[in-house]
Amino acid sequence: MKFDHVHIKCRDLDKAVEYYERIFGARVFARDAVGGVSLIRLNLGGTVLNLSGVGKEESLPEPPGREKLWPQRGLGHFGLVVDDLEKTVQEMKAKGADFFVEPREAMPGTRIAFVKGPDEDVIELIQREKPLAI
Repeated sequence: MKFDHVHIKCRDLDKAVEYYERIFGARVFARDAVGGVSLIRLNLGGTVLNLSGVGKEESLPEPPGREKLWPQRGLGHFGLVVDDLEKTVQEMKAKGADFFVEPREAMPGTRIAFVKGPDEDVIELIQREKPLAI
């Protein structure tokens, strides 16, 4: 089995696409529709990120303000490995990114930060001295 993609439903699809392109350097490689709902596929560091809008028969509740890092249910966050956390955070802030948690040491050899996504999503940035052995 192999991991394939992350899929995020978006209230404002154009805003979400622009955010991931501007902040993360993601690139659109396909535009499709599934059941009449727009689906945009982005390459985010070699991983597929699917963003889709809300269909006519669907509704998304307003996201609660993220006062806490972990939601009460559902996906907590997804993580992206970076080579230089401090540099990446500064570059992202210059592009308008809003950080939920500033860079800090999570454990010896691992530094992390959490950035807010366009719909109160949370994305973790991780810098490791050594890659995980899986």
